[in-house]
Amino acid sequence: VVWAGLDDTKGLDAGIAYVYDLSRAEPTVPVAELSNPSVPMTKRFGSCVAIAGARVVVAGGRPNDPANAGSAYVYDASSATPSLPISQLTSPNAKDDFGFSVAIFGSIVAVGAPGDDVAAPESGAVYVYDLTGPSPTVAAATLRSPTPSAEDYFGDVKISGLHLAVGAGGAGALHLYDLAACRTSGT
Repeated sequence: VVWAGLDDTKGLDAGIAYVYDLSRAEPTVPVAELSNPSVPMTKRFGSCVAIAGARVVVAGGRPNDPANAGSAYVYDASSATPSLPISQLTSPNAKDDFGFSVAIFGSIVAVGAPGDDVAAPESGAVYVYDLTGPSPTVAAATLRSPTPSAEDYFGDVKISGLHLAVGAGGAGALHLYDLAACRTSGT
């Protein structure tokens, strides 16, 4: 998956993400072009992308409307319609930079929102989704720093297996989580 953040196909700096399959006869030709399906359009759609198998997660970009909370889209690159999202994940809070960082492993998706203000101003949050759970577009878990303070910016996510690493750039900290409980209990 390759991001072209300033692509103007859908509007000024709207952005687009290209999906390539390196095992195909023409590996330099994209198998899908992913653009923001929402209105109003955002700038720099796809500023963060992640892939696991055929599932692709794309950050919704920077909203043109500052009250818009942001979103992330999940695509199935192996489907008959790879350019259409199979899920849209949205933040419960406005103006929190939801989608600043995205990660996926299997059916588990993590979306960072470093501007979340619930625990402290811009302390951040991470929302964890289970795409095979009973409510795949509702966060199975919401994670916040165990020691939140203003401008921690907790929300830079990476997943390996069921282990989630969350960076808090403002605090200079890294937090590790075991996501097995999110998958089995929904908490």
